[in-house]
Amino acid sequence: MKKTISLLLAAAMLFAMLPVSALADGTEATFSLTANAAAPKIGDTVAVDCYVQSVTPWDAVELQILWNPAVLCFDGFTKRLNSDDEWVLDSTALNGCPDLNDTIGRIVWASGKSCSTNGRVFTANFTVIGAGSCGLALEKSEMVFSGLDMDITCDFDESAVEGLTAAAAVSEHIHSLIAHESVEATVEAEGSSAYWSCECGRFFADAEGAVEIAENSWIIPRIPEHECLDGDDDHSCDLCGKNPENICTVSLPDGFTGQKTAESGEDYSFIANDPHCDYELKAAMNGEEVPVKKNGDGSFTVEHVSGNLTVSELSRSGRTFSVSVTGSGKDDVTAEATAVYGTDYSFTVHEVPLYDYSFAVSVGESEYTGFFRSGSTVTVPGSALTGDVVITADRQYAGPDGNRTVTVIGSGKDDVTAEAAATEGKDYSFVLDPADGYDYAVTVTVGSEDYEPAVSGNTYTIVGAALTGNVTVSVNKSISISVEVSRYLELDGSTVFLIVARSPVTLAEGDTLAYGEQSMFAAEKYGGYAFLTISEESPEAVKSAAMEAIGLRAAAPAAVDSGEDVNATGQVDVNDAQLTYNIYNARFDSFETVSMAKLLAADVNGDGAVTVLDAAAIVNSVIGQ
Repeated sequence: MKKTISLLLAAAMLFAMLPVSALADGTEATFSLTANAAAPKIGDTVAVDCYVQSVTPWDAVELQILWNPAVLCFDGFTKRLNSDDEWVLDSTALNGCPDLNDTIGRIVWASGKSCSTNGRVFTANFTVIGAGSCGLALEKSEMVFSGLDMDITCDFDESAVEGLTAAAAVSEHIHSLIAHESVEATVEAEGSSAYWSCECGRFFADAEGAVEIAENSWIIPRIPEHECLDGDDDHSCDLCGKNPENICTVSLPDGFTGQKTAESGEDYSFIANDPHCDYELKAAMNGEEVPVKKNGDGSFTVEHVSGNLTVSELSRSGRTFSVSVTGSGKDDVTAEATAVYGTDYSFTVHEVPLYDYSFAVSVGESEYTGFFRSGSTVTVPGSALTGDVVITADRQYAGPDGNRTVTVIGSGKDDVTAEAAATEGKDYSFVLDPADGYDYAVTVTVGSEDYEPAVSGNTYTIVGAALTGNVTVSVNKSISISVEVSRYLELDGSTVFLIVARSPVTLAEGDTLAYGEQSMFAAEKYGGYAFLTISEESPEAVKSAAMEAIGLRAAAPAAVDSGEDVNATGQVDVNDAQLTYNIYNARFDSFETVSMAKLLAADVNGDGAVTVLDAAAIVNSVIGQ
């Protein structure tokens, strides 16, 4: 569990020393204060002693002592004398806690005898009731010397009272917080946001007392009398939030696109960003579950909307497409009859000696060149399986003259320079000219066997003796992606890791980076694409898994909010700070309770982790509005 952060207020205590001007030869007196506690806490008692040193006997003195009644409560004087002289203590109406403007305690000695006291004159007793500056000081005095009757003006040094350090007013008070629920403002009365108060007179924006706020900062002004007008995109009134046109709000899960509102009584339709998956959805309206209709084209409809609508995703799976094989070499190909979007699809080629083979693949109605071959296996990536697949396998008799055909396939074939024929017994080379920002995987098959060519720079060479069959060069081209992993948030027994992927290549319109089947979030504050995962593994293991899972995907990227509107309501208020602080305190342990987009938005300062500083930044912004 995280420790609640307390704000420690140090108190600077004033030390008053009053050197008295000489009235005659050898006539002077000095008064000073000394406290018996160096670092008192709320509830402690503090005894402040007044000392005198005088070289001349004196008959009477009048001293005034000041303090801060918000920090100290005066409990009375104690007579402390080193002689038999009589002191009269005048503390009328000063016991207890005086008002802020009534801060002077007074003691008067009224004996008719000459006094030569040196040492402790009296003790003033206080109880610490709050944190802050104690304000203890001697302000002025009047003094009567033997045979003289005149006022004495005293200068004094406003330094710290001896024995009281900067920690004197530090409070270890444990707050007992009382919750005050939010109340909407109306035309008749003002409202308030949620806040918590303590009997010590302090106020907070959270139940743990970590984010302190000013008194009455929670007040929401009363809504003035008005006529409701159509306001923002949700068609609610700008002033009172009422919906004069009967427009209902709509909440969609990540990965779906639609209008944010629906008109009451009408059907509402929306689409999946990835149309190549089958989805199971549920919807809730007026507290009851309502059916979601699949339209068969990647869109969905909720009929007869009658209230605010919330749609949730239960599951998704890749769509299944048919696979057919044509061409003169089709009988030499073994292939499954169906392929599933998101799952790599492979077929096997059984080459007949003395025949050359060539392959072409179409997906939907478009040619696809990104397949690759390893030995006798040809693979089409699962991300490309967006329609029915047609494999064209052609073979041509090569004859026994030692000539071999060379076929270059794969998404990087255009970056390869290669002759179309090779001769057995004669070394054969081809050259790869890699494009900046891309990674390449090159495999070579001779006949039906994998072959490891010699590589020198960008030149690949097959020795002539190895050219016993036709050659297939598979070049798979992919965007270079760098991955960084850091600890984003600590949960009970596990960690939320932030994964940031970057590429030096600008992605084509309609493409994004994806973690497995889930699109990553375009995050300007991280300079790349962001994703969160919950794991008990080490950061190194999480990074290794991420590098395997991240790749290019045909979908529009979602953007993460880089501002302070964490709950995505369209405005920044104390509720954003509360949500961020709850996230920081691990109140949510899954992406079902709080979406990944909101969890990413909670890193307000963009330092790669959710901390109390993010909540404090929002509070400061709200207070500054």
